[in-house]
Amino acid sequence: MITLAAPCSALMESDPLTVTREDLLGDVSEQVKEIHYGAAVVVDSARLPVALVTRSDLVGPAPRRVILVDHAEQAQSVAGVEQAEIMEILDHHHIGSIETRVPVTATFDPVGSTATLVVERFRQNGMEPSHATAMLLLGAVLSDTVILNSPTTTDRDHSVTQYMERVLALDASELGREMFEATADVSEVPAEEIVSRDAKEYQLLSGQTICIAQVEVVGKGLLDRRLELLEAMRRERERRHLHLYALMITDVMSKGTDLLVAGDVGAVARTFGVAAEDSTIELPGVMSRKKQVAPRLLGML
Repeated sequence: MITLAAPCSALMESDPLTVTREDLLGDVSEQVKEIHYGAAVVVDSARLPVALVTRSDLVGPAPRRVILVDHAEQAQSVAGVEQAEIMEILDHHHIGSIETRVPVTATFDPVGSTATLVVERFRQNGMEPSHATAMLLLGAVLSDTVILNSPTTTDRDHSVTQYMERVLALDASELGREMFEATADVSEVPAEEIVSRDAKEYQLLSGQTICIAQVEVVGKGLLDRRLELLEAMRRERERRHLHLYALMITDVMSKGTDLLVAGDVGAVARTFGVAAEDSTIELPGVMSRKKQVAPRLLGML
């Protein structure tokens, strides 16, 4: 009987179909259906198998359950969110365009940072974040509020910052200064990266989309690259079919913003009641995209 047996190599697949935990079922379903052994191997980051996806898994699959944090716009969410089951929304921005199939708990709280809401959740549940998590959350609060200087800053942001100072035994102001000093020098960063690094899309009632990006700097040096930045913005606007592309260059020391606009700069200038020069609008005292720029542009358009 041994001589009649088939060798293992005749039955094995040397290059099986593999997927990761993050792959969407809809993206791999056709491959699973077409392959003769009707399955895909789920592998981890070390390429070790952790599960199988078979044809039976394609019948009535359970949607992935997600919580949206710090956004409620479909354009700002992860790929495939429309196929997921949204369990909750925790945000500090305006109510966006996201749609849910069933009622969900949604928190839209006007604080300076969503990280403030996350820390409050920890405390409400009698929990304390790990050191690494606490550092990330404090960094997020300081970044969002520009070291508690942004007009969006609330007493709750101050309270959370003081609590995190005690947990981490450090000075939040000093940490904030170190953060901004480390990220403010973008002199060697390509223009394409600057205009897209912190960019958020907003949908208009007309169905069109605008994008507002922001970069925090120390001093006016970045404006020397104004033409280069505007050209990168125009390319992005055309590539993504946007109605308007704006870049906030915010000086954290002088507490003001120079707004570069690819689109109808005249309409934007009229919205702020100031003149534009070379597609640039100077906005003293403006630091917040969420509170001082986005509402104006959304209201105008």
